[in-house]
Amino acid sequence: MVDEVRRGVEEYRFNEAGSAFYQFVWHEFCDWYLEMIKPTLSPEALTGDRMRQRAVLLCVYETILALGHPFVRSSRGTVARPPGRAEPPVRPAIPVADAAATARTSRRTWRT
Repeated sequence: MVDEVRRGVEEYRFNEAGSAFYQFVWHEFCDWYLEMIKPTLSPEALTGDRMRQRAVLLCVYETILALGHPFVRSSRGTVARPPGRAEPPVRPAIPVADAAATARTSRRTWRT
């Protein structure tokens, strides 16, 4: 997804970049990922699990904000300031996909 958005922006195909961004945010992040981690974010969850999920969630959130910057420019204000951070990044660079991490993740079997 990161590569699709990056390529779309670099090739001035904003409709394709915007569509890839939208599909990921709504159908992967909101519909699937947030629902999957809700139990681990509850106060009853183990502290280590909760802290790991919060760290991953923050990383994904910041990546979404950086990727969405060309489309959702107003998101760089107060809403874009993650908890615990003094200021949001001024103008983030479009993230680059980590091919090694993607390959490792694709080999895992997710159990729910």
